[in-house]
Amino acid sequence: MTMFNDKEFVSLVSSSWTAGNTSKYFVHPKDVETIVAAIRHNLMKVGSSRNSEEFVLRNIFREFDTDKSGALSINELRNIMHKINLACDDRYLVALLETFDTNKNGVIEFEEFQRVIVGDTYTRH
Repeated sequence: MTMFNDKEFVSLVSSSWTAGNTSKYFVHPKDVETIVAAIRHNLMKVGSSRNSEEFVLRNIFREFDTDKSGALSINELRNIMHKINLACDDRYLVALLETFDTNKNGVIEFEEFQRVIVGDTYTRH
């Protein structure tokens, strides 16, 4: 049986289990929560008082799903942010993508987007 020192063990675990942050940027979870709250607020300003949150969200999603794939890429997410007057650095966009993308396929489907923007408003973190 091979015995490792702490440094070798951490290196082995990190390389085999990809331990650690997968993003090249670190963004604090509270920053992501703040941005999501700002997205909610600004989306409702874009919509009208007669429309539900889901209706407004679905229309924005369709408008910016430019390739009609049924999912948003990071560039399409960036365009939504510009539309609702929120400027974000790439590190925050990457963090948002990772937050929304629950099935980890690299894009955001409408159900994932809706879950975070509308559904999570009723869930206490």
